[in-house]
Amino acid sequence: MPHDTPEAHEAAYKGAVTDAMKRALRHFGDQFGNRLYDRRNGFAASPALSEGEGAPRPSAPPPPAKVEEMRRRVLELSARLGVDEDKALAWAQKRYGQPLDALSAEQAAEAVRSLADELNRRNGLSAGGRRGRRQAA
Repeated sequence: MPHDTPEAHEAAYKGAVTDAMKRALRHFGDQFGNRLYDRRNGFAASPALSEGEGAPRPSAPPPPAKVEEMRRRVLELSARLGVDEDKALAWAQKRYGQPLDALSAEQAAEAVRSLADELNRRNGLSAGGRRGRRQAA
């Protein structure tokens, strides 16, 4: 049978490893997995980069709905930290010098990361190596 060759077994093994890694990396967010190969994000190989010219082109700004989602996430995470909406809005104003609804995508993302890290710290999870809390069913 042609599928019993060492090359076929090696290809099957490599495919299984690749699939497993993609599934695992997917849990760490969009910056890993298939997004690594997305040419729209500016980090995929391009002719200019392969010739050693310049840096990766910047990614397109996220759609307004995504930015609004991140702003809502700031309020949600603040609530989970026991902070009411007025105090969360004041925190954003003080930290970024503008109201929450005027934050850029980068500022909103940084605010979400900051609040998520604080929530994880309070729950006993480190930012670098979060422990999974799954239990066997």
